Amino acid sequence: MVKNLKRIITLVKALNALVIEFESSKTVENQMETSQVQCPLLAPKPDIRYAGDKIELIRILLSLCLQDRFTDSNGNRQPDYKVFQLFGECLGMDLSNYLKALDRTKQEGTSMETQTGIFKKMEEVIRKYFEEK
Repeated sequence: MVKNLKRIITLVKALNALVIEFESSKTVENQMETSQVQCPLLAPKPDIRYAGDKIELIRILLSLCLQDRFTDSNGNRQPDYKVFQLFGECLGMDLSNYLKALDRTKQEGTSMETQTGIFKKMEEVIRKYFEEK
């Protein structure tokens, strides 16, 4: 899990720059908007096999979106769906159903402790990282 968290932290650092690049490199082909962004920092198909890992990634990204961490070159907040679209393209996975996935965990009665568990784990990892320095 620590390896996955390190990968996520690296991805998040690169994501804001990729969102800006995505916005500036869109083209119109056959009346459809497509992205020309390549994500050189990542392997083409990262190993996110478990539903729990995917929902945790969605929670992290949504949290960053709600904090207005992703902006365009003019400083305008990027819509959540664009961030998830770009991140999904970089990871080679479909993240377009991110709201459905979150709603499903809400409907299933997933505890708040479980919903926020990834953030507590991330805090522990970061604390350990800085304490070792």
